[in-house]
Amino acid sequence: MDQESDRDDPGIAADQRPVGRAPYSSTRTVWLPDEWAVYIANGDDPESPDWPTELCDEELRRLRLEGFDVVTCTDRTRELGEYRGIAGTMRAYEALRTGGDDTVVRRVTLVQDHVRLPAREYTRQVLLDVKLDLTRTESQPLERLVARAWRAGHGSPLRVALACGHVGDSGLERAWAHIDIDPAASPLVRNAWSDGAAIRTSIDARNCIAQVVLKQPDAVIAETVLPAAYRTAAFYDDEGQVRCVRCDHLKRMTAPDSEPPSWLGRPLECPNCERP
Repeated sequence: MDQESDRDDPGIAADQRPVGRAPYSSTRTVWLPDEWAVYIANGDDPESPDWPTELCDEELRRLRLEGFDVVTCTDRTRELGEYRGIAGTMRAYEALRTGGDDTVVRRVTLVQDHVRLPAREYTRQVLLDVKLDLTRTESQPLERLVARAWRAGHGSPLRVALACGHVGDSGLERAWAHIDIDPAASPLVRNAWSDGAAIRTSIDARNCIAQVVLKQPDAVIAETVLPAAYRTAAFYDDEGQVRCVRCDHLKRMTAPDSEPPSWLGRPLECPNCERP
């Protein structure tokens, strides 16, 4: 159900609330070497080949995989004995994704694992493998990024949430989301998506960000088989809007008008399924 249908519902029209959308910025504190201070102070781009990635390659890689393209210093220091071979004082930096018109390239891959019992035969299959050109003004949480990549690769919409347990017989699918930050990395051709050897050689395990849950927009999810953890989970579409897992309606922020602004931090609710 699209957003336009809300206008036909008089109950919703009388209670206009912001549609749930993905956050446009995100912050996190990490530990990085002092040698990076000058690059951060100059506002240099972590995507630049001039960054001294050999000092702390895994930390930079993780920041970039998670979408933090700009790093700023918080001016806090702490004495650490040794950190991945770098001795001395380490500085705490805040990774802050900010807006900008620069374009970055991300390769998005979904890999699904299968285990056949009782022989415990293990196989892997690629569900999606595409490259996207993104701008930093766009909100790109992992869920929206996967949904957008699915539309680009398959031409159809998808709802994506972070995995929070087994999906049982609900009809939801789980997959591992990989993000590659190397613009030169080429996606697998479709006829190799079930080729175990091709998957092992083409998809770097370090690029795995998290396990996600996939849902087709028109899939009917029975309440009796839907795990409780997914009843209130945030299922994103490719526009960064949060959808109801049961009816696919846009979720909204709802609260009494007399409540203070702190209500903005409350969970999103579906006006179709969760309205009193």
